Amino acid sequence: MTWLAVNDKFPDASLEQQIAETNHVVEQLARTHVSSEFAEIQKFNRDGEPITLEEWAGLLSDRDYSTVGNDYATIDGGRVLVTTLWIGHRWAGGDLFTTRLLPMRGCNDEHGQQRPVWSQSYPTLAAAAGGHAEILDGLRAGRWPA
Repeated sequence: MTWLAVNDKFPDASLEQQIAETNHVVEQLARTHVSSEFAEIQKFNRDGEPITLEEWAGLLSDRDYSTVGNDYATIDGGRVLVTTLWIGHRWAGGDLFTTRLLPMRGCNDEHGQQRPVWSQSYPTLAAAAGGHAEILDGLRAGRWPA
């Protein structure tokens, strides 16, 4: 959702500027809107080792650390951002990494509708890096993930 809002707010901005603005929003939310329930959830570094909430917030704001991959592909006449990130917690039993496909304007399905955001999660850095590459290769070959 944040990406689409940034894309609408800054339609002429470069992909790198839009990613930076999205990361800034995520960092601000992580630092200022942490509920007590979320604060109690155990946080982990990229190797799966437990860390404190403060360590997690610092690592989350480090783009080099939190980003596994940021690439884009052109498919069905539109661009899609493929972003894989370390999220560092298992909220609701989830995994530590997530890949999201963020379709931009003009990326429509067979019915002419804007493609929705799609996501996949992974338990380890190796699985996340492999999943990112596989999804990106599939998109570039003209295949959407199932």
